[in-house]
Amino acid sequence: MDEKVVEHAKQIAELLAQVKQKRWLTTEDFEEEFKVGYKTQEKMRKERRMPFSKFGGRVYYDRKLIDKTLEEHIVETRDLYA
Repeated sequence: MDEKVVEHAKQIAELLAQVKQKRWLTTEDFEEEFKVGYKTQEKMRKERRMPFSKFGGRVYYDRKLIDKTLEEHIVETRDLYA
């Protein structure tokens, strides 16, 4: 019985963490979440491949725009059995 309660508590904690995501990500947040290093981020910004904001000398990424950009770059799979 206790194991089930602990498991449910872990699941609830994970769901809450997903719901409470920050809207604005720093370069460090972006690197941690998407595994994209600073130099690659810099290149993406320079090439205008990833939308960003700059405030007080710091770069911020809007999670909503990241999601939109990812959706715009979906590569469709081929139906190999058609």
